[in-house]
Amino acid sequence: MVMWILKSQPQQTGFPDATAWLTILDDELPALNLSLSTTEVTGETFELTLTRGLVTDQSLTVNLLVSNAGQINLPASLTLEPQQASITIHKSVIDNNIPELDEMINITATMSGFMPATASIIT
Repeated sequence: MVMWILKSQPQQTGFPDATAWLTILDDELPALNLSLSTTEVTGETFELTLTRGLVTDQSLTVNLLVSNAGQINLPASLTLEPQQASITIHKSVIDNNIPELDEMINITATMSGFMPATASIIT
């Protein structure tokens, strides 16, 4: 936003009126959000929903990072089409037939110009 400012102090003599252009920059970033249909799965499927906080007429490709890709196989990115606020995918936990202790897996969504999002699931 650009504004024109005029400052006048008629009660004080000897000082000219002052004018200036003022530019206000928005320093808040839109956010990404990740939500899961469940927080704990064992050899089952779950839904992952990615939502963008600023819906525009531009497509948006968001990068996904999984803390342990050996447990959950996600695509490297998801694309939201123009005017699309969210996208949901259905995924399965990888069953490698090896008994294991429960493990917390973090899924992170990132895109330049957006606040990142993280969701966690126990496998």
